[in-house]
Amino acid sequence: MYELATILSIIAAAALLVIRFRIASLTKKLVASLPFTIAFDREGNFILREHGQVASRLKVARHDIEGMKIAGFSGVATEPEFRGKGYASVLLEAALGQAKSEMRSDFAVVFAPPELEAFYAKRGWTRARIGTATQLIPMCKKLGTRRWPDTDLQMGPW
Repeated sequence: MYELATILSIIAAAALLVIRFRIASLTKKLVASLPFTIAFDREGNFILREHGQVASRLKVARHDIEGMKIAGFSGVATEPEFRGKGYASVLLEAALGQAKSEMRSDFAVVFAPPELEAFYAKRGWTRARIGTATQLIPMCKKLGTRRWPDTDLQMGPW
């Protein structure tokens, strides 16, 4: 005969399997129902397409600057007819995940036009101390455990 604890462990394990299967099934259905797809290539291009048409894009390249691994974001853009759908935010999150897990970056950096500073700030990006002559605002997002240096880093827009 089985002890009660063993029986309960078996029931719990079976229930967990059922829950994992249902979550996986729901996730597949949810992804299949999304009106967009995201693709990225080895050159760091991230492209979001809605029903096959390019809606939003960005590029990520890794830079080693003063001992820090920095994922430089550039070319962040959404086509006018697709704006307001959150596609840039979705694409940024996908690229940040890649920068953190695959590129092992300490920080992500983007040089943003002044009118988009609030967009990035709302998503957790902060102004970075970067000594560069540009009209763009350097914004960074911490991806690892390192602290951003207290002095200006010397780098330019990518």
